This record gives sequence, C-alpha cells and structure tokens, in this order.
Amino acid sequence: MKRGIVLVLALLILAAVQECVSLGGPAAVRGMWETRDLTAEEALYQGLYDQEKTIWLGRYQLDEPALQNLWNRVVCDSPELFYLGGTYEYAMSGGRVLYASPAYTLTGDALADARAEYDRTIADILSGLDEAWTDAETALYLHDYMVTHYSYDESLTGYDAYQMLMEGTGVCQAYTLTYQALLREAGIDCRYVLSDEMDHSWNLVNIDGAWYHADLTFDDPTCDRLGRANHDYFLVSDKKLAADHPGMESPFPCTSTAYDDAAWTAADSGFVSVGGTLYAIAGGQLCQWDDGILTPLLSIPDLWYTDGGTACWDGCFSVLDTDGTLLYYNTPGAIRSYDPAAGVSETVCTYTGDGDIFGFLLAEDGSFTCQIAHSPNEPGSRVRLTGS
Repeated sequence: MKRGIVLVLALLILAAVQECVSLGGPAAVRGMWETRDLTAEEALYQGLYDQEKTIWLGRYQLDEPALQNLWNRVVCDSPELFYLGGTYEYAMSGGRVLYASPAYTLTGDALADARAEYDRTIADILSGLDEAWTDAETALYLHDYMVTHYSYDESLTGYDAYQMLMEGTGVCQAYTLTYQALLREAGIDCRYVLSDEMDHSWNLVNIDGAWYHADLTFDDPTCDRLGRANHDYFLVSDKKLAADHPGMESPFPCTSTAYDDAAWTAADSGFVSVGGTLYAIAGGQLCQWDDGILTPLLSIPDLWYTDGGTACWDGCFSVLDTDGTLLYYNTPGAIRSYDPAAGVSETVCTYTGDGDIFGFLLAEDGSFTCQIAHSPNEPGSRVRLTGS
C-alpha cells in the first residue's frame, strides 16, 4: 500500500521580508482591503483567485504562524487555485503581517485556458452522474472514476488538481484536491484532512449530515491495475481509519459507522453506470448494485495461471467498464461484453500473446487499453485491442 506525500506545507516556504514599514503600498489598494467587509480567509482567497501581486492583510492582526495557518487552510480548501507557486513572501511591521506576495505558475491567457480546460474536464466527469443516486452513490461513482482512471505519481511531482486531471497522475495531495473539486461540483461537502505524522492527506465527505473519511490514494492499489478499485477506505469512520492513519488533523469527528461494512467493500472493480444503474465485479461475479446490495448477474469462472500453468493466482482479476449500453469485462485472454438488458455475454476481442489480461479501460474510440502481465503484482505492459 502506497502513501502519498503531502507538500502543501513543505512547499509553501515562507520567504519572510521583515520590513519596518507602516501600512504602506498604494493607497487605493490598501484602502480596498482595509475597508471591505471580508474575513481574513475571504480576503486571501479573493486575492489569490484574482492573482493579486500584493494581498493586504494588515487589518487582521496576523502573526507569522497565523499567516501560515491561514494560507494552508485556504489552499487546502480551494482546488481551483491550482496555479499557485510553491513560495510566497510577506512583510511585517510591529509583529503583524502587512501583506502577502504569492508566486503564480500561470497568468493571463495561459491561466484562462487552463481554467477553461479544468472546468470542462470536471464537467465531462460529472456528466456520468445520475440524478436519482443518493449522495453516497454519487461519491462512490466519483471515487471509483478517479481510482480507475488516475494513478499515483511515483516521481512525486504532481500535487494539484489541474495536473491530476490533465496528466492522469499525482500524489496524495492531488487525489485529495481533485476529489474535493468533483464532489463539491456535485453538491456534496468535502474537506481536506492532513496527517503530518504520515506525510499524507485524504478527504472528509459529508453524507446526510454525517462526516466520513475517504482515502483515494490508499484505495488505488499498487501496482496500478487498470479498472481496479479498492473500497477499504471509502466512507469509513474514525474507528476504522485510526488503525493505520495516525496523527490525523480532522476538523470534524467521523463517528458514524454506517458504511464501515458496506456491500461495496466486496467489489474488486470500479463501479460503472448503464442507464443510471451501477455495476461492479465482486467475488468473481458481475453484479448489479441495488439499494445497497450487490446482486450477481454473471459468474466469471476463469483462472489466471502462473508461468508454466502449474498453479493459478488466488482470485478473479476481471475489471469492468462500459460504453453506456454494454458492460465489458476481461478474462485472462479476452475482452467480453455483457448486455444487462438482454442478459447476453459474448467475446469482443482476444489476446493470444505472452501474459494475461489483468485489467483494461475502454477508450473513446472503442478500443481497449489492456494491461498485460504474468502476475497481478507487476505493472506489465499496455496493449491496445480492438473488437472483431
């Protein structure tokens, strides 16, 4: 199990500018921030969103630790501020912060294009939601979409939601911020949780007035297997999470155990939707999700043999994807379709090369990106298959 590395604190290196100045700066700018009825968080957020070079904060009587705490709260609560650099400067007088001067990685037209692309990608993902779903089911679908379509960044260079959405990879901070952005756009309150002891972050999700933990990084297995999603850390309580998440700094208690043993924990694949009905593979069976129950529709009896064929791997290594009408699953040597309306399964394409199919995703052009390996414990290689 991998753990992401949070650099939201470490990257925000305080380059202090100890200046003995009064409430200086252009009078018009100073006056705007001194008279507007904004909280410190609102003032900092608005300044960052508008890409102000100097954000006046003198009225809030902040010392250095308070500024750092304020900065981290705003940044961790705002995935859309993906264009912030890793450092900022600040000026002080009389022991209080006068202003902060952030660094930005994108500005002008480049930022406008990035914001449009960011919004468009989130809208595309949310287009798969169904209005009839509960908040828990919406959170489940988005959890599984992220876990199956994105991977952990072993180079430890992807920290923000924009890079995660565009490049498909990021560390725990990127998982946390991206999931936060998706759930909020779907109308579900979602927050950022940090453990300095673990150097790790994850989400809090509010479902029907109760808070739950969701750690997408821990639910995205290593090595990354296309279409595979774990659910051990989805909508769980403090009690369940505490065993392997020490030092968490949670703003809300997660006392409800309503989903600690939910049926989705048995699923081995991500949940996908056909006509608003959710499906997943669990225990070697293709199942339909029905009001909190996984109902088997089709058994997958195939075995994934080890090299030489003298033994087989323990488990079913089928995953699931859909084109919106048909469901697709893999056997060791084929991609098969299942029509949930007719209850009919048939082979779409086969693989006869070295190794077996241990995962796949359906591409927009109708082809299948298959993960070929000799073991579920190795990344293997990617092979593109097309239907016959």
